[in-house]
Amino acid sequence: MIKVAIIHHGDYGYTKAIAEYIAHGAKETANVELYQASEIEKDLSALEEADAIIFGSPTYFGSVSAEVKSFMDSTSQLWLKQGWKDKVAAAFTCANSPSGDQMSTLMQLFIFASQHSMIWVGSDLMPKMKEYNEDLKVYNKLGSWVGFGLAVRGEQGERIELEEIDIKAAKHFGKRIAKVAKKLK
Repeated sequence: MIKVAIIHHGDYGYTKAIAEYIAHGAKETANVELYQASEIEKDLSALEEADAIIFGSPTYFGSVSAEVKSFMDSTSQLWLKQGWKDKVAAAFTCANSPSGDQMSTLMQLFIFASQHSMIWVGSDLMPKMKEYNEDLKVYNKLGSWVGFGLAVRGEQGERIELEEIDIKAAKHFGKRIAKVAKKLK
């Protein structure tokens, strides 16, 4: 069975919740481990056996969080050896608003994975168009194909719970990443 690692950080619980739903979807075809970015950077050897690594960060000021950036910086020796070459990579993020500059966070993680010579997998869900999503009963809410993104605040910044459609999309994303990693292995 393939192995998927999900590395995440977040201050408000959203990123962790999304990571758990992505893991739920991936578990249909893979063994999945979730890691806090600040913990895994202390011992990256746990990622050696992973066939796929999914990175998750909130979008803070158009970028990954400081904890995720610290994790990224801790991989420089792996980069020199190209230790993650040909592993599958994907990412997710969340922000306070539908845009929230989430694309810049996803692109930062895409570039990071590309520098490690990883194989990037994005979303395959179409936007909310009945003819494309009727069978899946889920859709690409924010129209992001680079990775998975969510808006996690409501009117005037009130905290909101993830909607059922968000949960389904996160599970679908995890399932997709695991299926691609299995196919490539």
